[in-house]
Amino acid sequence: MSKEHHGILWIAEAAPSVPVPDALRDEGIDVELAAQAIPALIPGRGCIVFDHPFSEAAEVAECSLRNPDVPIVVLEKAENRSLHAQYLRVGASVVLFDPLEPDVVAATVRALRRFRRPVGGSPLQAMAESCRDLLDAAPCFLTVQDRELRIVASNARFREAFGPGLGRFCHEAYKGLKDPCEDCPILKTFETGASHQVETVVTTRAGEEMNILVWTSPIRDDSGRVTHVMEMATDITRLRKLQDHVTSLGMMLGSMSHGVKGLLMSLDAGIYKVDSGLVRGDEGRLREGWGLVKGRIGHIRKMVLDILYYSKPRPLEPRMVDVREFLEELVLTAEPRAREQRVELALSVAGDCGEFEVDRHALFSALLNFLDNAVDACRMADREGEGRVVVKAERTGGIVSISIVDNGIGMDQATIDKMFSLFFSSKGVHGTGIGMYVADYIIGAHNGDIEVVSAPNRGTTCIIDLPAVFDGNPPGGEFDLPGDGPE
Repeated sequence: MSKEHHGILWIAEAAPSVPVPDALRDEGIDVELAAQAIPALIPGRGCIVFDHPFSEAAEVAECSLRNPDVPIVVLEKAENRSLHAQYLRVGASVVLFDPLEPDVVAATVRALRRFRRPVGGSPLQAMAESCRDLLDAAPCFLTVQDRELRIVASNARFREAFGPGLGRFCHEAYKGLKDPCEDCPILKTFETGASHQVETVVTTRAGEEMNILVWTSPIRDDSGRVTHVMEMATDITRLRKLQDHVTSLGMMLGSMSHGVKGLLMSLDAGIYKVDSGLVRGDEGRLREGWGLVKGRIGHIRKMVLDILYYSKPRPLEPRMVDVREFLEELVLTAEPRAREQRVELALSVAGDCGEFEVDRHALFSALLNFLDNAVDACRMADREGEGRVVVKAERTGGIVSISIVDNGIGMDQATIDKMFSLFFSSKGVHGTGIGMYVADYIIGAHNGDIEVVSAPNRGTTCIIDLPAVFDGNPPGGEFDLPGDGPE
């Protein structure tokens, strides 16, 4: 046997509980100390020692599974004597309890490091190894559980996603729960002897939520009694996200149908006025009809852009933009509709705003949504021509703050809390419920913040803080950017 197989791996959270490692080193035996069990999964050891308080059954089981021919010694506290049988069942060779005599521990380790457990010595053992390799290669999470819902076997993909499984309860490994899940399919299989299926959400060892589809299958003994249950789980997170997105698109298009119908009717009215103005030579009627057509075309364009922003993600493309010039164009674009609603639109930009690094098309669309909402709030308040919306901008250090202030109908706190939710609208048939959702989405992609201050009948102030220098797309911060946005 080579020297590497005589080495000892001693796993202790802090210092070893007995001065054995130094004594063994004095004899020329290689002893490596480790603070966690992961190094024990590397083969090529003569003996592995689990020193309390690090001797959990699941870690011992995992180590035994990965190192089937290496002896394992567990050093445990006296009050945990009830775990003796469990440690042996999951693969420990010897379990020693307090008080630990250094000479006894040293003699045990010396003897075991020269002993190697036989592996693959029979056709049956070779078949078992092949079956284990096959399960490890399966593209799903596999576990076998006993009647207490303890995991007695698991495959590589499960261990990679959820950590060592042996000896743990399934509800603990998947969800961190102390009690079994409601409507547990494994308990149903033990009760009925039939396979069951369920969809649920679990949490990986990295803290990520995952949607899984679970199937169970009974394992019976020679008498036909169900002794264990195999659980197979498939990750369907991406499928569910895609399904949710498609469903949302369908809901969005359905909710927008009434708005589109109203806009088309307004277009018909505008076209009629243009036609009659041309026939009669009435310049005033012609101008009125063309203004109506232009306004409705602007609404349709905005609606189409909102759909595009939501339906197809793509990274932002930021560039340096002059703040004053950008906001002047924004106000100029919103002015015809504000004039139509008899709302005054004003701009106030501090002299030191300079430039900021933004995606011009995306941010333009987002702020236009805020402006449209402000104009609508003034219309709904029926200010009789005294509605007013002011766009303000100032710069403080590396932050550009853009405020949109109106004297409109205002909102209560419940409406503020929901205003950025998909498909929520306080405008009834006049709203689609996607504009503010998209606006919030785009501001977030710029690593910006939104603060809303409002009260019923007291107007609304929306403050959008944006970094002057773009510092990268946040996770998930991708948006569709149509090629025909405002320049």
